[in-house]
Amino acid sequence: MELNTEYNQSWALLIGINEYSSLPSLEGAVHDTLSVASVLEQRFAFEKQRSFVLLDAKATSRSVTDHLEQLAQQTNPDDRVLIYFAGHGVTRKTPSGQNIGYVATVDTIAERWNTYLKYADITQYADLMRAKHILFVFDSCFSGLALNRSSNTAMSETNVAKWLKDSLTRKARQVLTSGLNDEVVPDYVYDGHSLFTYYLLRALTGEAAGSEGEILA
Repeated sequence: MELNTEYNQSWALLIGINEYSSLPSLEGAVHDTLSVASVLEQRFAFEKQRSFVLLDAKATSRSVTDHLEQLAQQTNPDDRVLIYFAGHGVTRKTPSGQNIGYVATVDTIAERWNTYLKYADITQYADLMRAKHILFVFDSCFSGLALNRSSNTAMSETNVAKWLKDSLTRKARQVLTSGLNDEVVPDYVYDGHSLFTYYLLRALTGEAAGSEGEILA
């Protein structure tokens, strides 16, 4: 299928949890999520009817997976999707010594692993979505465990326009994380935001823009 050199529709699933039922509370996750939602709407034309914001009590495991499934069913080939999570992340070590990463939804029960969501299960929904560009952003501890591949894209300034046009006709699935797979990340740090989302917002509002206004993951 030939893809267009522009986006058709923009979709977002934004999850922020401060108040957990059985885990320690966070300070900045909800504010971070609302700030990201505002930037997407005001600067990137993400319309409210396609931006789903799940905060605190609404961010249950069932609600998160239901919305991921909705994106899998409703997105089209020339769409883009951004999925953002701000909350607790944890790891579990297998008998062989491998680490498995999880996010904690509001109804997660400490020590009951079947109430967590695996990073891998969330990112695998990208295989079900028809959208050409999907970006996962995890602002949580141990979020590096969401990554199973990496890429390094470089380009010269003279080829920016050609590269952008080419990129918009190819599929891409990317993951941006706030830490390594063994790293605890700070919550409320500066101006009401986590350190990661503070700089993410600065990047999205223009500080990361290239010569043609492009912002790369």
